[in-house]
Order: sequence, then structure tokens, then C-alpha cells
Amino acid sequence: NPNDRIPIISSHTAVNGFDTIADSIKDKDNQKKVLNSKFFSWSINLSKEEIRYINESNGLIGVMLDKGRYAGIRRLKKIEEIKNKTIRKEAYLQLIFDNIFFYIEAAGNKTAWDILSLGSDFDGIITHFDDYDKMSKITQLKSDLINYLSETEFKKDLWFDYTPENIMHKIFFSNANTFLKKHFI
Repeated sequence: NPNDRIPIISSHTAVNGFDTIADSIKDKDNQKKVLNSKFFSWSINLSKEEIRYINESNGLIGVMLDKGRYAGIRRLKKIEEIKNKTIRKEAYLQLIFDNIFFYIEAAGNKTAWDILSLGSDFDGIITHFDDYDKMSKITQLKSDLINYLSETEFKKDLWFDYTPENIMHKIFFSNANTFLKKHFI
């Protein structure tokens, strides 16, 4: 039926910083491509165009927790070289929020907060964030993200009147729960 809307799911991903799919595949994925980029710019990650498609389909994006897929090589190395554990942790939280808010900016509206969920990918082969190396630390990650967002008010204009607690509850639980109830229960 041409009127059926099929939700697009990207189960565990990050962003690549490109505007379009064509931009993200223009150059071959290699180390040079990600050396100086803000985001991990390989085509395996999502462009703004792909994010808009997912949002328009009322789909779901699983925000992964693989630090190696979040940033360019030099940016990630710079963070990893930070000796002070607290400052390094804050830099990782900022990296996560840079990715999260890229999704929101790409979609350009409040409904973007309804498509983000946790796609942790804790299967043993990811390069986890230092302080969040296993699922038992997921509650701490959520708490740290809430605190960081509350303290910094990072990109508050894109919160669309949600609180940090609302945002993290949506990402860590309610968006996936709502999606599953709508499409599978």
C-alpha cells in the first residue's frame, strides 16, 4: 500500500557530519577522511539527510556508545591524552552531546527528540567510553549526561522545552518503549 509509512530504524550509529548521503559517500572511507574531522566521517554513520528521512518516517535511531565512531582521529586522540580523569570524562560527555544535537539540528524540530534511543552495542567489540565500559554503568552514564546538560545548558535552544531529565528518559527508555508498543505490540 503506497499510503503505508514504514519506519526506518538505524539500530546503533553515530553521525558523520555531512549534509547529504551523496556528500558522505563522495570520498572513499579511509583514515585520511576521518583524520581531522569533528565527527567520524565514514558513510557508516548518518548524514543530516538520512536523519531527516528517519525522522519523517517516525523511525528510530539507536545512539551507540562506541567512542571510536564519534569523532575524527585527532579529536579523539586529544581527548584520550587528557590526564585529568574528570576533564577527560567531561570531554567524552561533550562528544556524546555533539552527536546527539547533530541529530536534533538535522531534523530541525521537536519530533527529533522522539526518534533517539540507546543502541549501546555492548557486544564486546566496541571501543567504549572509559567510564562506561559495561551495561552496569548505564545508569551512571544517564546521570552524568543529565548533570552535564543541566550544568552547561549546551544548545538549550534545541531542548524544545524539555528538561535534561526528560531528554535522557526519552533516549534511555521511553522512545524505544513507545516505538515497540506502536509497531510490535
